Amino acid sequence: MNRPKLTAAAIVAATVATVFGAAAPALANPEIDAAVATLATIPADPAKLDAYCKAVAVIRASGSDPVQSDLADEKFDTMLKSFGAAFDNVVTLSHDFEDDSAEGKKLNAGFAAVEANCKF
Repeated sequence: MNRPKLTAAAIVAATVATVFGAAAPALANPEIDAAVATLATIPADPAKLDAYCKAVAVIRASGSDPVQSDLADEKFDTMLKSFGAAFDNVVTLSHDFEDDSAEGKKLNAGFAAVEANCKF
């Protein structure tokens, strides 16, 4: 996955924060905020929530088989994209950021919030 490069100012700020023992402030990303807000609309639409939960169930059932997991992930992405253009952006962003990045964690929290509405 590709991650955007930090600006020189962000690198200097992180270095100064590290040297002085302070935590670097999280970089705001309006695209991630918009993606999380888009995901938050799913539980209000019973058809979308049903499709989402079924896709998550398929992913869970794929287990550790990499081929089955990849197929399930592709079907999940296709399902999300079928919800509209805003969801296409969610899919794109989910592939642009590593799970352990601040953006990835925030996006994954958005997915988890939707999944909390599923009854497995």
